[in-house]
Amino acid sequence: MKTGETRMQKLFRVSIFLVASLWVGNVWAETKIAVINYQSVLFESLAAEDATSQLRELLAGHQSRLQELGQGITTRQNRLKTDADILTDDEKRLYAQEINSFNAEMNQINAQIQQAQQQSRAEFMRYYQPAIGKIIADYTSAASIDLVIDAQTVVWQGDLPDITEPVRQTFDQQFSANRTEQEAAAE
Repeated sequence: MKTGETRMQKLFRVSIFLVASLWVGNVWAETKIAVINYQSVLFESLAAEDATSQLRELLAGHQSRLQELGQGITTRQNRLKTDADILTDDEKRLYAQEINSFNAEMNQINAQIQQAQQQSRAEFMRYYQPAIGKIIADYTSAASIDLVIDAQTVVWQGDLPDITEPVRQTFDQQFSANRTEQEAAAE
């Protein structure tokens, strides 16, 4: 008992706690919960495939330059290894400088590629999150689902419904329909 608390007060406090616990338990038991793998919906969608394809096209020049630089490095390293006995010190120094220059350019290009990928991903998420949010809201409303939890944060889900596939399918259908409309308008 708390200091100065009467038996009646303690009984009243415990009763309130029990009633509140039962009410919360009933509310929780009546709450319909589902899980979704949000990353899967977003990044395994037709929209993600399309965005990835566009990014590859955009970065194709960088990829080609990386291959050229890699070949240049390999050629110079092989030359330094195989012709070490006949190369002058100046030629060796020149090859080493070229290798360092090629490596520096490769690092710069890789940083540009990584920045472009991060920017593309952020723009993709910013653009499509509202559409996916609406799809989830419509789906959960129709299915009387009260709470959706990201599957990546769930340790165990038991028999909770997983709405990942239906949401992704709806997202893919909407994306395809929008793309068809855009292509028709461009003609």
